Amino acid sequence: MLLDFDGPVCTLLPQDRLPVLAGRFTDVIRARGIPVPDTPPLRADPLESLRFAAGTGDADLTRALEDMMCAVEAEAAGEAPATDGAATALRDLHAAGLAVVIVSNNAAEAIRIHLERVGLAHCVAAVVGRPYARPWLMKPSPAPVRRALSLLSADPSGCVLIGDSVNDVQSATAAGVRCVGYAPDGGGRLLAAGADDVISHMGDAFHAVVTGPRRGNGSNQTWQEL
Repeated sequence: MLLDFDGPVCTLLPQDRLPVLAGRFTDVIRARGIPVPDTPPLRADPLESLRFAAGTGDADLTRALEDMMCAVEAEAAGEAPATDGAATALRDLHAAGLAVVIVSNNAAEAIRIHLERVGLAHCVAAVVGRPYARPWLMKPSPAPVRRALSLLSADPSGCVLIGDSVNDVQSATAAGVRCVGYAPDGGGRLLAAGADDVISHMGDAFHAVVTGPRRGNGSNQTWQEL
């Protein structure tokens, strides 16, 4: 089982904080003398600012923003509230012998901090986090999903990814992995993007993947970026 982090596992950064962070990021970019278009994605999501910075070819700028994002996420992970049903799902999957890999656009360190804080690190076999200063490899690229499959030596047809975004659906689909959307408030957009199914509560995650192959209990952990 492959599992997105922010949303299905916890709320790492509240939605109302993202525009503030995006504004800080675009200020850093503009301070380098680089014009930043005033588009909705760049106003709303700091990760889009990170993508934009990488597109300028300024590697120092991209690393600076990456370091800012890693620090913000690590701090947030110290108090991020867990998603209702996530702990039960992870424990049930672990008990059933299903290997769980977190596949996320968040930094691996932030994911580790949260899982250890809430006592769920032992339920996760591996983490594929955001590739450092290489945002073009984030989802919707299939690269993170393919990396997770490689870590488990898993056949894509025997795996499922649970995620809450269109990026998750696109990444899984491109890698040949079945995708189950997590959408507490309705999953029409995920189904329209190609999700095979949608659950509204993480407590249903076990049933969504219980037919998948058993590949160990996650005792040999791998925490890494791409």
